[in-house]
Amino acid sequence: YSKSSKLFALLILSTIIIHISGWALNYKLGSFLQISKDAERFYNMLYPATDGGYYEHFQYILLLWCSLLSFIWLYIRKNFEALSIPLIYFYLFIDDSLRLHDQLIGDLLEKFLANYQFFEQDIVRPKDFGEWLYWLFILIVALIISIPGFNSSSQEVRKFMKNNYFLFLVLSFFGAFIDLLGANINKWLPPFLRSEILVEIFILIEELGEILTIAFICIWLFKIVMDNKTSKKQLKL
Repeated sequence: YSKSSKLFALLILSTIIIHISGWALNYKLGSFLQISKDAERFYNMLYPATDGGYYEHFQYILLLWCSLLSFIWLYIRKNFEALSIPLIYFYLFIDDSLRLHDQLIGDLLEKFLANYQFFEQDIVRPKDFGEWLYWLFILIVALIISIPGFNSSSQEVRKFMKNNYFLFLVLSFFGAFIDLLGANINKWLPPFLRSEILVEIFILIEELGEILTIAFICIWLFKIVMDNKTSKKQLKL
């Protein structure tokens, strides 16, 4: 990694640490934010799992940066066969920031499954089925629009596609699989092992895993953009 990439990584990771540290300090000390009459509201906004909180807001910014950086990489190379990648990042940004999978399609699918009593069981919630069906549909659309990139004659473009899809897989592990575990773990365990602390641990693993994965993607995209700019300048010289 170049010095500029390392500096960019330091800025992003330090911001994540500041967000999680602020929540942890107030959780532990109980007086970290008591200088304000709105301390309780501020504390809730610092909690990593708060929808639209400070922590998630930074995650939205990172997803937007991923979309822009991946598009810049394509623009520098004058090859737009992998245009699906910046479009996917931008959709994730829109979905995350507007809570589309929770408020729109996710809720509709959940109600549909509950009303018609599909998949009658006590293993997972109808909401989980709804979200998994929603993301399965998004995956199919993403794969269809990614066909030009995977079939590109450029080995570098194909590698770019594969690397991004691998990182999408890691992101889905935390966002879908760990989320599923956290939401249902107490249902699966015997009564004497059930614990709200265990649920909280899974929530933190999910949230930290998601934002660290997105941060890594953003840092990696920044690196390859900078590497391409450097190589272009060297060719001109």
